[in-house]
Amino acid sequence: VISNAALHWMPDTTAVVRNVAAVLEHGGVFAGECGGAANCAGVRAAIADVIGADAERALCPWTFPWPGDFRSILQDNGFRDGVVSHFKRPVKCDPAEWLRTFGKVYLDGVEDQAAFLEAYRAACARRLPDGEIDYVRLRWRAVRRDDKIDPT
Repeated sequence: VISNAALHWMPDTTAVVRNVAAVLEHGGVFAGECGGAANCAGVRAAIADVIGADAERALCPWTFPWPGDFRSILQDNGFRDGVVSHFKRPVKCDPAEWLRTFGKVYLDGVEDQAAFLEAYRAACARRLPDGEIDYVRLRWRAVRRDDKIDPT
């Protein structure tokens, strides 16, 4: 099973990993990449500058695990030989366009989107001085153990 830029959109990482293990044959490989801990931290801080930290946390649609935590999830849910890496991969793009594409949840319900985006752009100029979205990726490869996995 290969997962590319999807797992961080799923709120229950453990359930996903457990279900992947349940469908893989013994020795099967689960490999992928998703947002890792601190992914988009500058973007999220800029959003929090505009709407407040509590509101940003409540609206955040992503889960960005730490490598050690994810390695444990793999091991606890049917995998062995887990190799997990965590690395920065900044991306140059317009933060407002990025938000419209990936962070629409933050714009839903905002009456004056133009004012919101103006404040957000100003916050991004402070938080992302290089004009890059601060992506941090989590990449993994793990092998399905030989024991039975119950997906419930």
